[in-house]
Amino acid sequence: MKTNASHPLGRVLLVFMAILASASAVDKRCIESGGITRCWLVHVGAAAPTSGSPLVIVLPGYTSTASREFSRDGWAAKADSEGFIAVWAEGTSKLTGASDSQPSWNAGGGCCGGSDEKNIDDVAFLKSVVACSLSDGRVDPARVYLGGHSNGCAMAQRLAAEAPQLTAGVGCVAWYLLGKPADLTIAEPVPIMEIHGTADLVIPYSEMNVLGGEEG
Repeated sequence: MKTNASHPLGRVLLVFMAILASASAVDKRCIESGGITRCWLVHVGAAAPTSGSPLVIVLPGYTSTASREFSRDGWAAKADSEGFIAVWAEGTSKLTGASDSQPSWNAGGGCCGGSDEKNIDDVAFLKSVVACSLSDGRVDPARVYLGGHSNGCAMAQRLAAEAPQLTAGVGCVAWYLLGKPADLTIAEPVPIMEIHGTADLVIPYSEMNVLGGEEG
């Protein structure tokens, strides 16, 4: 496709094409975790430093996938403009013997789907994602952040609760840390921002520890 770079519209189009090319640059990485092949997507922001880079790990919600979130959530463009590395981790789906085949995370408290049915150790998987991300020395281990939506939000909080040394903070949407308080393992405090709509009919704003049966 040819454009006239001297024309104002042509210059705008060239910039737009450059942004699209940058945002589409994503690598897929996989490991074995718990006897299952687990994968995640990585986008190195255009302005990310070669050392000491922040890392944002995004966890999709129930039924969603890493590729779907990468294509729609805007984190790739934000990584380009703000200078960090973004990761979209993949939950499990179509597990042998599970009645629910949808992508999900075992966020605790009975949630969610096949990952909960088969008691998948998603904490161990995400620890490996962090370790692999740190392995080349480009990421600052003190600047690893977690994000996610719904089931992914609950999973991000579970990882922060059980492995607080791995993350500097959590910012996520539309679910809470799940399970009865007496059953939760919380090693040490971690900064958390959970954004929740008051009109949410799927995960009501008024409920806390939803599957643990407590309201607040």
